[in-house]
Amino acid sequence: MKHVCKIQGKNNNYELFLLHCYILYWDEGCSLSFLQERDTIVRWSNLVDIFCGLTFYPLEHIAWARDKKLLHGKSDKLWDWSLYCWIGSLIACIVRDLWLLRKLHQQEKNKQLSRSDFFGWCF
Repeated sequence: MKHVCKIQGKNNNYELFLLHCYILYWDEGCSLSFLQERDTIVRWSNLVDIFCGLTFYPLEHIAWARDKKLLHGKSDKLWDWSLYCWIGSLIACIVRDLWLLRKLHQQEKNKQLSRSDFFGWCF
C-alpha cells in the first residue's frame, strides 16, 4: 500500500491510465465487434492490435515506475517489450488498412467493369 501512495503522489496521470483501460474494454469502437468481422485478415489484425495495445500500457507504466524507483527491479526489458508491443500494434494496423484499401480498390475495379459491360451492351 505504501508503494501505491508513492505512485499516486508522484504521478497524477494514473486516473488517465485507468480511464484509458476502461475505454479500451467498454467503448463501442473497441468492443468485441472485431469477432463479428467476416474478413479473416481484418479480424486477426484487429485482435493483434487490441492485444498489443492492452499489453503496451501496463508494461510502459511499470517500466516508468521502476525508473522512478517506485518499484524494485530493472526496467530495460520492460521498455523493450513495450516497444515491441507498440511496433506490433502499428504493423497490425498497417496490414489491416492496406488490406482494406486493396479490397476497396478491387470493388471499384469491379464496379467499373460492370459499368463498361452495361454501356458496351447499350451501344
